[in-house]
Amino acid sequence: MPFNFLYRHSIELFLKGIIIILHRRLQLPSGDATHERNPRILISGKWKEIYQVHGIGELYNSFKSIVTTYSLDLKQIADTDWATTPNELDEWIYNIDEADRSSTFFRYPVTKNLIGDIKKSSIQEATPEEVLASHKANSKPVKVLMVVDDNDSVINTHQFINEPMSDLSFALKNTADLLSGAHFGLMAELVYSQKTKPNTSLDRTIL
Repeated sequence: MPFNFLYRHSIELFLKGIIIILHRRLQLPSGDATHERNPRILISGKWKEIYQVHGIGELYNSFKSIVTTYSLDLKQIADTDWATTPNELDEWIYNIDEADRSSTFFRYPVTKNLIGDIKKSSIQEATPEEVLASHKANSKPVKVLMVVDDNDSVINTHQFINEPMSDLSFALKNTADLLSGAHFGLMAELVYSQKTKPNTSLDRTIL
């Protein structure tokens, strides 16, 4: 699943980039300390350097916390209402995070998630009846590997699935596309377009 791995990795990097842009432009505190160049993320009551965090859900929650907490400050320097996010994005992020919280599920062929490993493989075990039913339903050629014994009796059958876990692939692709646009928009509004800097209090903390 190399495409899904790349989508998932890009989502993580876009979220980190977005948080860093917001953090530096708004001069936010780094955890419970004063402002430093790199932000920290609050996880289970402890602050972690952003580069140590790989969970999509944790990064997304941090992003939403920032744009909600500092929405008034953002309105002073940006044209876009960054505190409002599409409802479907919340669902996509949740599904992606549930499937690959540690950024290993799509990176390696074998993980601790044995059931998930089977589902994500393009080679799926199937009965001959299931293969025929799939062919009739799609009216397209199918790629099948059949193992037979000396009497030409089928021992087991494996079918090539072009896009396993299609719902998750859809979420990964669309989330990556959406966050790519958000990252570009924030760069345009907060980095390259320098409006008046808000009077941001540095002792405020991000939940």
